[in-house]
Amino acid sequence: MVHSHLLEGSLPLLQSPESELRLLLLSALNQHGEEFPTFMRNFNRYANLQVLELSSSTDLSHLQLFGAGAEPSFPECITFPSLHTLLLGDLDWITLLVVAKWELPSLRELGLYMPPDASEELYPIIRQSYQRLEFLDVAVNALHHSGFHSITQAPPHLKNVTLQMTGTCSSAPTHPATNPFFNHVVTLGICRFAMIKREDQPQWVEFFSDSTYMPHLRSVLTDMTLDSYCEYLGHPSSPVIELLRSLEEVLSNRGVAFKGVMGDCSSFFLMGRHFFNQTPSRSACPCFVIDRCSSPYQHPSEGHRWSIKFCIMYISDVNVL
Repeated sequence: MVHSHLLEGSLPLLQSPESELRLLLLSALNQHGEEFPTFMRNFNRYANLQVLELSSSTDLSHLQLFGAGAEPSFPECITFPSLHTLLLGDLDWITLLVVAKWELPSLRELGLYMPPDASEELYPIIRQSYQRLEFLDVAVNALHHSGFHSITQAPPHLKNVTLQMTGTCSSAPTHPATNPFFNHVVTLGICRFAMIKREDQPQWVEFFSDSTYMPHLRSVLTDMTLDSYCEYLGHPSSPVIELLRSLEEVLSNRGVAFKGVMGDCSSFFLMGRHFFNQTPSRSACPCFVIDRCSSPYQHPSEGHRWSIKFCIMYISDVNVL
């Protein structure tokens, strides 16, 4: 794990002379200066890398735009043969274009934690990995984009999807092209649940009422914490509580669990008769799992400009009570 705000100069790890690094997991946040180019020039030393979390905090374009030097050069073909999990935060535009060309033959989990317009540049990665992906965490904006619709013509094997609400989009993904996308989804996560706008709420209720979208859905998990939930309960007429009540009703009719997350990553039922009937066993309840596969960070990373609450969340695929 490296956080480059704590370091000076290029990371020694990324320019190691060792020819056979056996590193399996790398969390490299807020890369700047020569750090990312150094990593790319030595990518063939990371053939065993299985999990990569990456973000950059400095726009490398100044190397060209301000005459400080030439644009960084990278190998023509960059392949990470063993990488099964890729988690991306904010990336400068050069880094973004380079990452979009990576070959990732083993990728199964992808998390995009960046502005929606930037994540569109990574559709090539989604396209090449679409039939293998098991976990996908992406802004809901993507599911309204025609470029994304061109990818989702056939049902993937996705069983776990997390949709991030944004300030520009909180509407349900009801476009007909997204129907195959949800065909095998078992667990759906909604991140920044409270950002769903009042005018978009009826669409979400209709979305979850229609079982043709997710015929195998077993649980809907939100990032609603117990503290925030109790605070909202004190304002029963708030839009959030109205949406919670409506969704609990339609999901209950489908036999789908509707949950929030506790501070220890265990879960609790939202609304309904199950609220006070919880089990202390974490293995029995599906829940958001913070940093499920990679970063040991348990708190937001300061270097992510788009969201001060940047945090990696994936969903566990375990049995529902």
